[in-house]
Amino acid sequence: MKIQAMSPRRGVRRRSTGMLSIAMDCPGDGNNELLARLLALRASLAPHRPKAQLSPISQLPNEMLLAIFDFGLGPPAHCSSLPFELAVSSVCRAWRAVVLSSPELWTHVYITARTPINHMAVYSMRSAKLPLSVDFCHWPTPKRGREHLSTEVFLDPILVKVREFTHRLLRFSIWDVSDTAVLSILAGLVGVHAPLLRHVSAHGNPSVYSAYYAGRHHWFPFPFLTRNAPSMSHLEVTHLPIETFRSSMRLSASSLVSLTITASEDFSALPSSLPAYLIGFEDLILLLRSTSNLTYLALYGPVIEFDDDAFIESPSSRVRLAALRTLIIHCRECYLYHADLLSAITAPDLIRLEIPWHDGLEGELVHVDLTSYLFDDQGSPKFGSVRHLYLHDSAVKWRLPTRSFIRAFPMTKDVILGGNDVLKFVATLRGLVRRHEADTEVTRFSPEAWWSCVRRLTLRDFHLRSWKGCVRGLLIWLAAHRQHHRERMVVRVEGAVPSDRASWFLEHLEKLKRYAEIENAVFVSG
Repeated sequence: MKIQAMSPRRGVRRRSTGMLSIAMDCPGDGNNELLARLLALRASLAPHRPKAQLSPISQLPNEMLLAIFDFGLGPPAHCSSLPFELAVSSVCRAWRAVVLSSPELWTHVYITARTPINHMAVYSMRSAKLPLSVDFCHWPTPKRGREHLSTEVFLDPILVKVREFTHRLLRFSIWDVSDTAVLSILAGLVGVHAPLLRHVSAHGNPSVYSAYYAGRHHWFPFPFLTRNAPSMSHLEVTHLPIETFRSSMRLSASSLVSLTITASEDFSALPSSLPAYLIGFEDLILLLRSTSNLTYLALYGPVIEFDDDAFIESPSSRVRLAALRTLIIHCRECYLYHADLLSAITAPDLIRLEIPWHDGLEGELVHVDLTSYLFDDQGSPKFGSVRHLYLHDSAVKWRLPTRSFIRAFPMTKDVILGGNDVLKFVATLRGLVRRHEADTEVTRFSPEAWWSCVRRLTLRDFHLRSWKGCVRGLLIWLAAHRQHHRERMVVRVEGAVPSDRASWFLEHLEKLKRYAEIENAVFVSG
């Protein structure tokens, strides 16, 4: 049997039909019988032919696929990472249809140094007019001498696209961005109107403070604080100045609920030895006065510049924050930094207060109590509603006495003491307990025991050489506390102990278990 040469088209048919194509191409009358037998054989095998198997994920309904895709959304690992929604939309036709028909997958835009200029426009179109969240991230600092090759030259056209859709912004963030890029981004958003914007987070490097005032960029006010974001409720700023430049512009954020500002305390990173103040005291007071819903205020580092003594001492510097529940002031400046700010703020319903590291009193007079900023004009506690208190190296003998702190917070239930404050406050608490003359085991609180409401005490970063004396004083105070309240207090211990002193430390810690529940979070080093 001779098989004739076939054309390319017939060759395709042969490959697809196998023996059947061979029989059809062979000439002769006997081929009809062969063809009939092959057709009959194929018909008999058809019911037993295995069907094509689909992968399990291909059989999932679209709703379940969409739920799986939601878990994959997130920030890119680096600037060259392909966004998840773009990656899954390129897998197959079915997945692409699901992704493109789900606008909620396209509402978070991450703009990196490798992002195309039309990236924002693509996401805004596929999100079907839903509110958008925009993150500028992964913009590395250009190498010295190669600034002209940096991708920051594309920031201007990208910002033009972002400004077109600021009316849909719900969240805006900047992180892991070079100094020049973060300043260009913020300068490009000055004056925009963002009626839906709720959360703003701008995190710069510590060196961005110097770049801001170096003159490379034009000075500009911080965006979103000039009544152009009326719905903004959360604001986080790190190392970025909030300036008004003494102009007629006034900071305003009427819906602000949470405000966090962080400044660098590493002065060696700056061109001068001056602290990196981020906002003037008068501007901060005006900003706080513009909002009536602020519940959380956190200031880390030397954030405030107290440059106007006349304004500090004037009644116009006072602000009442009726909704404030949490106030955090972490700064290693002189006590005046805390005193001026706490003197200006009135918070009748404050629940949590953190004011560590404010004992710089080298130039102050001796035997003068300087804690008047914790009390009102009548001598009553100004923050008497505080339930959670954190102090660390805050007390100074005579000038910032422990008894004044204890009297200023009579209703506190959760106290954290750190550094030198551990021994100082334990000694004071021991002095608030009086022993019965007939039986030394019976103790009671004196009438001046203002911390009788404490239910949880945390000792953090204490000095090991004073540990034995601390335990001795705590035993007396805890015994009186248990007799007064008929319940065991929780004592948590945090810090580091050398391995050669660990057994000695634990031996004394065990003594406290007689009167309190102990939480040991001490790290054994060496």
